[in-house]
Amino acid sequence: MNQRYLYDHHALRVRQIGAGLRGRHLPGVAMREEVYRPRGGEAWLAVQCGAARLLRWLRGRPAEMAQNHCRFALLDRNGSGTLELDGGAHILTREEYYPYGGTAVWRAPDALSARFKLVRYSGKERDPSGLLYYGFRYNAPWLMRWLNPDPAGTPEGLNRFAMVRGNPVTDADALGLWGERARQQRELDMHREHARTWLVDNERTRGHFDLVEGDHRLLRLMVRGEAAHIGRPLTLFQTPDAFLKDLVRRASAAGDLRYQGLLMRAGHVIAADVRRHGDEPITALFIESLKTMRTGVGLDMVRSPRYARHFVDPMVPDVSGRARVPLRLAVTLLNTQNSFHSCDIFALFAASKAARHTGSLDAIHEAIRQAPLDKPASPTALCQQAALPGGDAPIFMVSWEAMPPVFFKHGQIRFQLQLVQQRHDAAVNRKGQTLMERHLSYRADEGHAPSTSIHHKRMTYLQRAQAALDTSDNHHRCLLQ
Repeated sequence: MNQRYLYDHHALRVRQIGAGLRGRHLPGVAMREEVYRPRGGEAWLAVQCGAARLLRWLRGRPAEMAQNHCRFALLDRNGSGTLELDGGAHILTREEYYPYGGTAVWRAPDALSARFKLVRYSGKERDPSGLLYYGFRYNAPWLMRWLNPDPAGTPEGLNRFAMVRGNPVTDADALGLWGERARQQRELDMHREHARTWLVDNERTRGHFDLVEGDHRLLRLMVRGEAAHIGRPLTLFQTPDAFLKDLVRRASAAGDLRYQGLLMRAGHVIAADVRRHGDEPITALFIESLKTMRTGVGLDMVRSPRYARHFVDPMVPDVSGRARVPLRLAVTLLNTQNSFHSCDIFALFAASKAARHTGSLDAIHEAIRQAPLDKPASPTALCQQAALPGGDAPIFMVSWEAMPPVFFKHGQIRFQLQLVQQRHDAAVNRKGQTLMERHLSYRADEGHAPSTSIHHKRMTYLQRAQAALDTSDNHHRCLLQ
């Protein structure tokens, strides 16, 4: 049977055309139309959800099959469909495999049940040619190897046609990219699906959930994707020492400094904005989420000596001693996140804002430069030195006034902040509350007001991480052509 396949720009199959067969593919959905009889023909829609597949007939339904035909595949450890059951738990097919995907055992009660088995070795569909389509490559079971070379080059060894390094019994390949690239793709897909589920549940129940598993593993990908999206570099520092070494390296060169990054410490992540103008001291502003800080896993209160000893103070003599340049540090807290976790997402949001709106932080960096040398400056001090409203108000209130409006998520909030900076006692809502009164009201309702913004951000950053991976794959393909 002659078959033709069409692929999109990600090298994923979108159409299947052959003698008497036409098919269209979407993620999780396959629409097929088979025309074997002189009149009519068959057409059905196949929807995949995990190990379950629903066949909905559009026309030409066999009399022995229901209009909506369910098939549940029982998978082995490598994702291969071994046993298929219908909606009543009756056995439809049974198949066992040789290590590289050939069929070793095949049983079906009738030809109709066998005809519609689509989930085969590694959960893939077997083409009429006998090849297994993985997305990035084809597996030829009788050759016990890939039909195409590794599109990433030689990260898994010199043999670019070897399948899972010759160990298909223990290891599996979901995309034809076994190794680090495949692991990243699997985690990205899994995390994106979890985030979508949490987001839907949150909006349906109006409850507030947090999703943190996987953020750290995918943070490098999300940083890379966001940097590509905004067209400006962002750096992820895995440890404070890595941040210090990079700062020393940059400080040793003459000229201006201006860069943004994310700094990890003991599982916590904050955003950093570093500046130097000419021969002036280096100033570093760390942007922290007040919500994550208050859980105890984040940074301690800025004005607390325990906080200064824990995070800021050790950096000052270290950098000043190594680079022999003056350094001034400050930390500001933002109450823009109604999530006690997800510090990764907040830090990426803040670093991206700092990179796109570098001029908005000029006043704060100027205030840091005017602070006493080698001493951390609190947001309260920054407000006083920058001639912004401040005083002895709590940190979480002051931070709203110290940070520029572009760092706040909603346009209405940014407009209100601009009014507040013009007139400190201006009303900011329909209730006639001032900004301080609004915060007190918020504290009274804290824990009851749901927020999905962090999950929307996560979905956005995951999509951009996917785009960065796809761009990398396309680059490898261009090199191989």
